[in-house]
Amino acid sequence: MENQNESEKIFEQYLDLNGFRGKWTYEPSIAGKSKRPDYLLYHKGQECFFEVKELRDKTNDLTGRREEIKRAGENLNKLMELSRDINPCPTNLREKINEANERFYTLMGLSGHINPYPTSLRAKINEAREKFKEYKDYCCSLVVFNINDISAILDPLFVFSAMLGNLRFTTDFNAVESTTVKGSEKNVFLGGGKMIDCKEKQPWNTTISAIIVLEDKFLDDSKYKMAIKEEVKKQNRPLTGIEKFAIAEIESHHSTYVTRVVVVENPFAQITFPDNLFNGPFDERWRWRKQNGEVERIFAGDKLRELKSPKASGSSNCSS
Repeated sequence: MENQNESEKIFEQYLDLNGFRGKWTYEPSIAGKSKRPDYLLYHKGQECFFEVKELRDKTNDLTGRREEIKRAGENLNKLMELSRDINPCPTNLREKINEANERFYTLMGLSGHINPYPTSLRAKINEAREKFKEYKDYCCSLVVFNINDISAILDPLFVFSAMLGNLRFTTDFNAVESTTVKGSEKNVFLGGGKMIDCKEKQPWNTTISAIIVLEDKFLDDSKYKMAIKEEVKKQNRPLTGIEKFAIAEIESHHSTYVTRVVVVENPFAQITFPDNLFNGPFDERWRWRKQNGEVERIFAGDKLRELKSPKASGSSNCSS
């Protein structure tokens, strides 16, 4: 469809690749409704609506270089990870790290500071809330895709922060001994969230069931992991950092990129996001437990479990 943007095309690609071909409609016309969400998906007898939004920084248009930047950043991270296993770091690896570092930051043209609570994401929540006003009896979700907003941190904990409030660290204090209480450390959500009024402790955006982070360049380096595993078995010992570096040099040419989603549930949603929806091999789902304030990953696809550990953890509470 000619009027579709990049994020909508990628979302459709994700839907079709994960078994939803023929089950979704673009900009559906719903009787009695004046607004049309971007997508309607029929799932096991339930109608699920999605509004797809792009995060853009018009002052930093990196659209044409997004894939190149992604690859450069992942290459830098991999080299840094390898260097931690080697002491001292060999000259050739140190040179590669310096080259990768220079290339990444040259491509990014980074300046200024990173704001972990980007106004862009919270603005998209507001826009989706307006679009879904007539759909309070349906499962409605916001899908976000980052085009070039380098300030937008879309890890689950910071998506929760956009919903529940700015993330802060607190600890109990022992006035008698003038020390902090060990083990009392926790994260708390303060003001600024779009799903709850933290001062009144009352939810005020219950129509959005989840915020779904859409990614189209998630690195599948399972062949590298498998090569490491096979070499360990062959050598019958842990590999050195240099050996891992040599394998990484070979397997980097075989790494692939996949499209996936990370579902971050709105804990105050009137209609919860279906547990059996978007459970692809690389997908994730995150939940904030209102009872104890824990942020936890409640689902990870089988392929993802082979590659990654959870990105966010810990206890987080909404606090005035």
